[in-house]
Amino acid sequence: MKKYFAVKHVGNPTHGAMKRSGKAENTVIASLENNLEEKPPIVEDETANSRAQFVRFIWKCLKSLVFVVCVALFFQQTAEFYILYKTYPTATNIMVTYPKFLKTPAITVCNRNLINKTEFCVLNAEYCMKPRNIERLCERHPNVCMGNISEITIPMLGYHTMESGYLNPYTRRLGQEFLFDTDPKKSYPFETPWRKWKTNYVYDMNMNSHARCHSENLHIFSEEELQNTTFRSVAELDYPTSNSLYELQMVKISTLKIKMMDEKESFYLWADSQVYLSIHSPVVPSNPFMHGKPLRTGYIYDVYVRLSRFALAALGLVTRGRGRRTPSPFALSHKLHRLRFHLEDEQQDWTSVSRARYHIVPDTSKEALHLCLKKCKENCLKLKFHYTVDERTPEVYTPSELSTMRTEIKVNIFIQDRSVTVVSHKPLYGNWEMFSYVGGLMGCWLGISVWAFIGIIERNYSRALQLMKKFRAKKAKF
Repeated sequence: MKKYFAVKHVGNPTHGAMKRSGKAENTVIASLENNLEEKPPIVEDETANSRAQFVRFIWKCLKSLVFVVCVALFFQQTAEFYILYKTYPTATNIMVTYPKFLKTPAITVCNRNLINKTEFCVLNAEYCMKPRNIERLCERHPNVCMGNISEITIPMLGYHTMESGYLNPYTRRLGQEFLFDTDPKKSYPFETPWRKWKTNYVYDMNMNSHARCHSENLHIFSEEELQNTTFRSVAELDYPTSNSLYELQMVKISTLKIKMMDEKESFYLWADSQVYLSIHSPVVPSNPFMHGKPLRTGYIYDVYVRLSRFALAALGLVTRGRGRRTPSPFALSHKLHRLRFHLEDEQQDWTSVSRARYHIVPDTSKEALHLCLKKCKENCLKLKFHYTVDERTPEVYTPSELSTMRTEIKVNIFIQDRSVTVVSHKPLYGNWEMFSYVGGLMGCWLGISVWAFIGIIERNYSRALQLMKKFRAKKAKF
């Protein structure tokens, strides 16, 4: 750095000229010496500048890293929430109501024991044979061995027939034909009060065959209104008693008496339970062999039914949240169709199956499915009937009553109380909830990274301004 000095001259100019020139020379020499002595340390300044640049670079990298991590976490949590939202999670609300009218449930009774073994063997002697071990058969089924055991014959179903357990495929087929040819009215349960029974055939997976079932108050192809059960109020009672007050909470809707064939004439000797009962919604069929309760002869059963109603979500939405799925109309109808008929594969050319289809559906299977689609409504699966079954032995007084009870099953069906449990599933996240959730995530992560975000924006903005100035300067030169 150069230093300049001003010198003032006073007195005789000639005399002072000699003095002034000598002093000026001395002053310039002193100034140069001082400049040489005060020269700054260039190496130390460059080291400080490089350290400052390195610190600024590290700080910039740290800011960028924090910002990138925050943005990545924001997008990750947003994607996770979007996936959760698409699964349509719901919140379950439970409410108990006490209506005066309740929908009467449907009753379905299936009976395996409708093929008379003796009659079948008389008509189809070539498909029956004597048991291969009559002593063991009599030990397991003593009722079969009453009378002359040398004349006992059983169908070739692989049970105590042939050494290898031979099963003649035609035996089962003929048994199905025998079942379809008998009058279904003969197997109607005797009911008090009397109601109209509808006959259908349900496939039994355990027996690998169809069984005849009778359903009451089942509305699949009919236009009839659903039946209601009415509960009386206390004001309607003339003389309230303990029994009448108890009846306000429990209503007996039906009493069934199911006549059974003698056990020794049973076509399927190995079947422990021949009758199955199911209580279900009047608009949704049920397979009693899969979802019902087995009944035994000689017992009285008290069935207590309770109703619950489910408010499903809108159709067409996939509700995988918490294990629930709302079916589409076609899927619902197809499910009803399969539950209703349990048909065999179209490729199987079985006469019994074709006959079963003739009895089960009003026309072909495709047309029946079309009917299901037309009859399907959104509330098909809303009604759920839960029931418990109590088994007890009857009080028998005479030998005739005892012999009657051996071939009879009595069922009393009650609606336990008038309370209805209403279960509704509401969406856990609506449109505003989703907006609030995403906005909260954005505010959280951007709030954490705002200090890094603003620093990056300012630095990039200043750098952009410098580039613009350089560009304009170059443009002005040219």
